[in-house]
Amino acid sequence: MALFREAQRTVWYHDGVIDIWVEPKDDLTLRLVTPLKNPRPLEQKGKQQWQSQDSQSRFTILTSWESSLREPESGTIEIQPQGRIRIIVEDLDTFHNGGAYVVNYFGEKMTKDFMEPLEAFLVQ
Repeated sequence: MALFREAQRTVWYHDGVIDIWVEPKDDLTLRLVTPLKNPRPLEQKGKQQWQSQDSQSRFTILTSWESSLREPESGTIEIQPQGRIRIIVEDLDTFHNGGAYVVNYFGEKMTKDFMEPLEAFLVQ
C-alpha cells in the first residue's frame, strides 16, 4: 500500500479483512498491489464494490462512497480515497463444481458488515 502524498490514515487488520480509513484530501492516490498470480481484470460488482481473483484466491474492495478504481497494470489498483475502504481476502472453493465463482459465507458476511453495520444502543 502506498500513498503518493502525506495523509492521515488508520489501518485495521482482522481475520482476512483489512479496513482502511484515509482522511479525504484533494489529489490523493492510494496504490494497492495485490499478491495474486495472473489475476483477472478488476470487475465492478456495484457502485461501491470491486472484485478480482486468480485460481486460488479472491479479493473484494469495498468503499464507503461511490467511486471508480483504476488498474494501471495487472495486480495494481489505484483509488482516490475519500473515507473508509475494506479489503476482503478469501480462498476460493475449488472442491465444489462452480464454487470458485460463488462468494463464500465469510466474504458475504464481511461485505454485509461493511455495507450494513450493526448498531448497538444502550437503554437506561
